Amino acid sequence: MFARLVAYKDVHGDCNLPVPYEPDSQLGRWVSKQRSRKPSHERIASLDELDFIWDAQAAKWEEMYGKLVAYKTEHGHCNVRSTYEPDSQLGRWVTTSTYTAPH
Repeated sequence: MFARLVAYKDVHGDCNLPVPYEPDSQLGRWVSKQRSRKPSHERIASLDELDFIWDAQAAKWEEMYGKLVAYKTEHGHCNVRSTYEPDSQLGRWVTTSTYTAPH
């Protein structure tokens, strides 16, 4: 499975498989298991060498936040429409995020 993950990274540039990963559902399940139950120290080191993402949800949040920062730099605000055409994913993320500012 590790070799299949290396092959995936060679093609896609990362180890962040979508779930489910249709072309190789077994690999997608294996990656998910590595995240949910920590493997041995040796396997952790091997996965870390591939820049393996241990917390996919946090990584996705950071990615979207980076896109929002870039949007604000370009437009001067963070009011991204849900139908924002250049990046509809950013528009959906901004409009569906539930954040309450501290008082």
